[in-house]
Order: sequence, then C-alpha cells, then structure tokens
Amino acid sequence: LILKLTESTNLPLNTMKKPLSLSSDTKYGSQSGRPEPARTIKEYTTLPARLESDISRRIEYLAKMLAIVLTTIVFANLFLIKQSFAQPVTVTPGTGQWTIPAGVTSVKAEAWGGGGGGGAAKGFIFVGRGGGGGGGSYSTTSWTNLTPGNSLTLSLGAGGSGGSESSGGPGGTSNVTGPTTINAPGGNGGGYGDFRNGSGGSGGSGGTGSTTYNGGNGAQSTTGNSGAGGGGAGNGGNGDNASGSTGGSGGIGSSVGGVPGGNGAAGVASTNSGINGTAPSGGGSGGRSGYGLQNGGNGAAGLIRLTYCVAPTSASASPDEICQNSVGTITLTATGGAGSELRWYSGSCGDIEIGTGTSLQIEYPESTTTYYARWESDLCPPSGCVSVTVTVNALPSTPTGITAAPAAICSGSSSTISVNNPGTGYTTDWFTGSCGGTPVEGGTGQNSVLVSPSATTTYYARTRNTSTGCI
Repeated sequence: LILKLTESTNLPLNTMKKPLSLSSDTKYGSQSGRPEPARTIKEYTTLPARLESDISRRIEYLAKMLAIVLTTIVFANLFLIKQSFAQPVTVTPGTGQWTIPAGVTSVKAEAWGGGGGGGAAKGFIFVGRGGGGGGGSYSTTSWTNLTPGNSLTLSLGAGGSGGSESSGGPGGTSNVTGPTTINAPGGNGGGYGDFRNGSGGSGGSGGTGSTTYNGGNGAQSTTGNSGAGGGGAGNGGNGDNASGSTGGSGGIGSSVGGVPGGNGAAGVASTNSGINGTAPSGGGSGGRSGYGLQNGGNGAAGLIRLTYCVAPTSASASPDEICQNSVGTITLTATGGAGSELRWYSGSCGDIEIGTGTSLQIEYPESTTTYYARWESDLCPPSGCVSVTVTVNALPSTPTGITAAPAAICSGSSSTISVNNPGTGYTTDWFTGSCGGTPVEGGTGQNSVLVSPSATTTYYARTRNTSTGCI
C-alpha cells in the first residue's frame, strides 16, 4: 500500500481547497463536485473514522499475507536444504546372502533374536495356565575395509511358535557373518500349563558383538491369568521382564537410529489362546483354559538391519591448477554417494578435516595438495573416500643476460633487446612502464625483439611458463 503525499507551495496553507471529486463512493458518501470552504491543515490531516478503520484493516490483511508468504519461502528453503543431503542406506534383509553394493566398504550390522512362544494350557476341573515366552536379544558390530561384490551371510531368527499341548517354542537366533560373526539368541518358550501354572521362559542372552542387550524374561502364570511375554531387546537397552499378566516393555531404541524392542504380550484372563508378541522379538503369552486345550501365543520374529554410507562417485576442484604465491579460492565439489554429511580432509582420508558440504570453498594451498571427501553419519561407519589434487606450479626464474644492442641509438633508429634463452617450456614477454605494464609490440613470447623508441625507454622482460602460464 503506497500513500503519495504531494507538497504545494503555490497557496497559503489556510487557503488550501479540498480537490473536486468527480465520482460517487457509496461507502464513504458522495461528493457533489462543488468546492468546499477553506479548511485548516488540521482538518486535512484527520481521516474520517470509517476510512481510517478500513485502511487499518487492509494494512493488517496485507501484513498477514506477507507473513504467510515469507514463512512459506523459509520452510521451502529449509526443505530444499535438508533434501540436498543424501541419507545413509538401511536395509532389512532376511535369511540368505547379501551382496555388498558398489561404493560400500563399511557396514553396521544389527541383529535381533526371535521372541519365545507362550506355553499352551489344558484344563479340566483344574484351570491350566501357560507361561509367557522370553524376549529376544540384540547384537551389533561394524565392519570396515569390505570389498564391494563380496557377500555377507544372514540367518534371521523366527519367532517361537506358541505351544500346542506343549511348552512354547524358543525364538530363533539371528546371525550375520562377515569378517566376524554376530549372533542374537532368541527367547525361550513359556512352560506348558497342564492343570497347573506354566513357568516363564527366560529372555535371550549371551549374544556376540561389539554391543549386546538381553531380552526380558517371560512370567510364570498366576492364579488368575496366564503368564505374559518378556520384552524384546532394543538397540539401546535390555527388554523388560514380564510380571504376572503384564507384558514386559521392549528395550529402548538408541539415541540415533533407534529401534525399540517389541513388547511382550499380556496374559489372558479367561479361557483363550495366548497373544502373540510384538515385533521385533517380543515374547508371546501363555494360553489359559478351564476346560480343554488352548494354545500359547507366538513369539515375534527377530530382525536383521544393515546400515551403510556410500562413497561419493567423484570429486573435482575449480581451479585444479594454480601458480605458486597466488591468492584466491578453490571450489571443491563431490557428487554421488549417500550419508548424513560429506566431510573433506587433507593429508589422507579422515586425517585433517578442512570443511563439510558437497561444495566447499577453500583458500589456495601453498603447495600441491590432495583433498579427500567421504560421507559420514552417526548411523554407520564412514564411507570410502574419493580424492582430487590441486597442483601448485612453481614460478619461473627471473630472466638473465638482458641486453640492448646497441644500448644508445639516435632518434628513428632501432635496437635489439634480448635475454638469455630461459629454457624449454619457457618464453619471455616484454613491457614498458613497469613489469607487466604496457606490452611491447611484437614482444610477447619472444626472447629478443627489435624496438625503435622515440625517447629514452626502459624495457622489462618477464619469463613465462608456456604450459602453466605462471610468471
């Protein structure tokens, strides 16, 4: 909204007239077009109340719309910035061979064992109550220096079957074999409640890996309900033990890339089959029966998770060749790959960090330097590096043997100025005024040149590398 104020000095303030209105406005009242009596400046600086109110509303509306537009722009830019960063790759394969993808040399492997099944229940005169199955355990490790195209061997632990006129089945052990093997044992099955209370199955434990967590124990059945299942381990903590008919909570997930364990199933209070545990690794609850047979609930299956960064496909520098003692900035660029953040190093891959981002500006190095880029993340080991080298070319030597033959001439005469041959790959450029000043005609790229000055003149010779252009 623009308000234009025009100042006039042709009339005294006390004789200013309100301009004629040639149109009618039904909102603010019509004007007859007749001149009104002269008014004071105070009268002209006070807007009618309705007009002032309407202008205020319009300004407020425009301000709100502007705020919405600016907010939209900010969030759009934040979204684009976030999207500009690739993310680590996470896969959850089952049993079999997993081929290491191209560009992948490091992998974080995680395994969860299966939850134990709940015990069956048989009742006749006496109520039978099955015990709850134990939760599965967790194990993890990271491998580096892997070779793309090679394979990891995976075995996913199944959930234990709920008992059928028997105790619940144990959860399967999950294994991942690479340079070493990690394993995450499953939980044990709950006891069979044949006219009695079945015992709870113990949680999975004793896994191998750099970090391990145990599953929670299943509960023994109580006088009222069947036994509940134990909680599965999370990748941040142990699963909780069940208590009576209350299922154990799954272990917490880690602070980064957290996956909590599955909850153990609750015990049942009336004649019914047990309840299945929650994935991953939760233990099933026992069945309950006042007459006949009721099966236990199944334990939840385990989980295998592989997380990895992918190396950038290429790195470049612009410029990638400079002259010694030059001042300026170089733009380093890396493309491809996947990870949370791309980091740059000098010295060697992972040695001296110099900055982050797929595009990074740095000052000219003093000597030839190789720069390394890799993707990194808190979720997995860093990727391999790609590299680019910035070459710093040495400066040519100062010209030697500069002569003028003859050194003194008459006006209109000529003299040959020359320097010693600077050697293969070098040439000489000639100037007047100063070194690098006004080029001498015909003196670019010449070790000697014929000149005809009209006055006493000083000539400057500068050596140039014909390949790099360094001077």
